[in-house]
Amino acid sequence: MNRSIFFILFVLLASLTGCASTETRPDDALISSNIMLTEAQTGKEILAQVGQQIDIRLPSNRSTGYQWTQTEPMRGALRDASPLYEPTNPEVLGSGGTDVFHFTAARPGKQALKFEYARTWVGSPPASQKVNYVIIVE
Repeated sequence: MNRSIFFILFVLLASLTGCASTETRPDDALISSNIMLTEAQTGKEILAQVGQQIDIRLPSNRSTGYQWTQTEPMRGALRDASPLYEPTNPEVLGSGGTDVFHFTAARPGKQALKFEYARTWVGSPPASQKVNYVIIVE
């Protein structure tokens, strides 16, 4: 009797141990997480996996006439979505916010992303700030 109880307990523990040891590959963890870039990463090469989301968040104050615009054409490694502006405090006139650019790594390749902070309605003004990144999609 003791022997059969021991055997049943052994089988139960072995099956539970097998369930707990499922591995998560590091590649899967990377793909499921978004990459968020700011001014701090300007000039850096960023590695991404196909399917991974890349968000670029740049401080902005559109009430001054300035906004971030993308200046480098897309080459296919990334797919972009419409940029958006998130005001910090929409209730306060003249408050700043964040220009947000969303991208998805579409296929292996290399894509330079360049942005300028300028008053686009003034013809060709010099940018007051510039940021750039190189995204390498594997």
